[in-house]
Amino acid sequence: MSILFINLVPLAMLAYALTKFDPTHLHPFAPHGIGALATGSALLVWAYSGIESATVPAEEVQAPDKTIRLGTLLGFAVATLIFFVSASAVVGVLPNDQIASSPRPIELAVQQVLGMRAGWFVSIAAVAASVGVLNGWTLMVGRIPYSAAEDGIFFRQLARLHPKFGTPHVALYAGTAIASALLLLYFDRSLLNAFTFLVLLANLGTLMPYIYNAAAALMLARRDPEAWPLHVRIRMQVIALACFAFLVWTTYGVGQEIVFWGFLVLTAGAPLYIWFKTSHEPPNTP
Repeated sequence: MSILFINLVPLAMLAYALTKFDPTHLHPFAPHGIGALATGSALLVWAYSGIESATVPAEEVQAPDKTIRLGTLLGFAVATLIFFVSASAVVGVLPNDQIASSPRPIELAVQQVLGMRAGWFVSIAAVAASVGVLNGWTLMVGRIPYSAAEDGIFFRQLARLHPKFGTPHVALYAGTAIASALLLLYFDRSLLNAFTFLVLLANLGTLMPYIYNAAAALMLARRDPEAWPLHVRIRMQVIALACFAFLVWTTYGVGQEIVFWGFLVLTAGAPLYIWFKTSHEPPNTP
């Protein structure tokens, strides 16, 4: 609860910063060209990545059909409002060149309006928020490979549970080690560049399932015409095609280097999937 309160205060500060909105900062709209908007969109998708994680603990949720759907939609709406207010405040208070050169534009925007101490508080709140988010993502790092191993499509050792705490400790160790190794490989860059690389690489891994889901939605809308009324099928097809086009454009925005490394990672996983899928050993059971 305390972390939630700490994060609400900077949001209130950003909302107040909107009173100092300067429309002239919106020109030029794309100072680095229209092509740069694709990269910005890729980072925008990263901000939303993980919203689908609400489906992971479906087995432990009461009335998952209703609870997960409602929670996901509400979370998406609240996150969109927060992102819009934050981005509008930063863009309205700071010129483009200051935003581009600052690793902490939100702090700088609050500092511009409310002073140095308010900017420091935003940084402290960001650290607190990161700690809170890290707890959730740590659980996901262990849960996802555990579920795959339990289904028999990943290394069996990752489905082992700790005898005392009941947590997938092997999967947690493996996921943390891989993330740390990736970070160490890019310590020759600045911390911001290393973070951007890891974010875009992880984002590419998120985009691939989204692209396939958009294609699957299009297929479902067209495969069985009797399943839904005509107006529902038309709406599904339009939304699916629009989402597919946006996701492909966003994939372009992550850049050639990220697509190269992401392609290698996805290719390396193909034989592993085939190996485990054709294995005659039964899936793990807890």
